[in-house]
Amino acid sequence: MNTERQSINGQTTQLKQISNRLVLMSYIMVMSFLVLFLTYLPATLYGSGGPIGSISEKQFDFGQVADGSEVVHDFLIKNSGTEVLTISDVKTG
Repeated sequence: MNTERQSINGQTTQLKQISNRLVLMSYIMVMSFLVLFLTYLPATLYGSGGPIGSISEKQFDFGQVADGSEVVHDFLIKNSGTEVLTISDVKTG
């Protein structure tokens, strides 16, 4: 009889542990959803106003260039925003 009580108590303890884990996992999932929702909510409600510039490559290696030579490379810049993108400062390295 004592063995049966220990078995039942052991099962009850295991159920409590599983229940606690489920509650914790549910809490983590809900909080993660809230963080993601609140992070992206302003962009969803108000749109992505202003210019949004993106560039496919940020640098280009010309290799060895003789002194005084002219080299040219085109960088493609895309404006994904809703307003005009103004590029005001470009520096070469």
